[in-house]
Amino acid sequence: MNQLKASLHFILLLTLIFLFVVQFATASQPAEKQRLPLPPLTDTANLTDKTPDNGWHKHHVTIQKNGSLSQALDALGIPAGTSFKIATTQHGEWLTQLRVGDASDIWTDQQNQLQKILYPKHDATHYQLIRQDNDDFLIQKIEHPVETKVETAAGTIQHSFYLSGTEAGLSAKTIMNLADIFSWEIDFIRQLRPGDPFKVIYEKHFINGQYIGDGDILAAEITTAGNERHTAFLLRDANDEKVGYYDENRRNLRKPSCATQWIMYASPP
Repeated sequence: MNQLKASLHFILLLTLIFLFVVQFATASQPAEKQRLPLPPLTDTANLTDKTPDNGWHKHHVTIQKNGSLSQALDALGIPAGTSFKIATTQHGEWLTQLRVGDASDIWTDQQNQLQKILYPKHDATHYQLIRQDNDDFLIQKIEHPVETKVETAAGTIQHSFYLSGTEAGLSAKTIMNLADIFSWEIDFIRQLRPGDPFKVIYEKHFINGQYIGDGDILAAEITTAGNERHTAFLLRDANDEKVGYYDENRRNLRKPSCATQWIMYASPP
C-alpha cells in the first residue's frame, strides 16, 4: 500500500512539473508571436460555385448615389425581370440592399444573361449569386476565416501624437482608437511633451496571410509629465463582447457625459 501511495505521489509530482513547464513556456512567448484561435471554417462542401467560361463577360460595377443593383443591371442591358427574380430568391436582400460605394463583379454570357454576381460585403464575408442549370438563382454566403495576431508597439513622442504613432508602426485607426480611450485622461495637445513614452498591445487581422486591418487595443500605457502613467486594459464579458477600458486600479476610463451627470445630480434621492 505504501509503495502504491508513493507511486501515485511521484506521478502527481511529474504531472505538476509538466504543467508548470508548459505554462511557463507559453507565458514567456513574446506578445507579437502569440496567436488567438481561428474561427471555424466555412463548410465549403455545401457551397456551389460556377467557373466563368471564355464566353462570359465580366463587369465591375459600383453603386452610385441614389443607385441600386437594379439600376446597375439595367445599365448593363441585362433583361428586365432579372432584378425582380433576384429579389424573390432566398437571401435576395443580401444583394438588393446595397449602399452607395458598394462594388461587385457581374458576369454575363453571350446572350447577356446574368450568370454570376460576387459582392464582397466585408473582407471576411462575400455574397455570391449563380445561375443554376434550371435557370433559378442561388445566393450564398462565403465566409473567409480571419486570423488574429497580437502585436506590440512602443515609441516616444517626437512631434505630434499622430506622427509619433505612425513612426511606431501604428495604423491611423489604432492611433485614433488610442486617443479615444484616453480622451478623458489626457489632453493630447497640452499634456504631451517630446520624450513621453507610450506602449500599445493590439490585434491585427489577416485572411490567407494578407493583412486586412487592426482589431481592438488590448492594453496601452502613456506616460506624461515625465512620471504620470496612464494605463488602459480592455475588459470583455463571458460572450467576448467589449465591456470597456479600465486602468490598473480598475477604474472605468469612460466617464459619463455632462448630460448623464446632470441627470444623475438632478434625480431625486
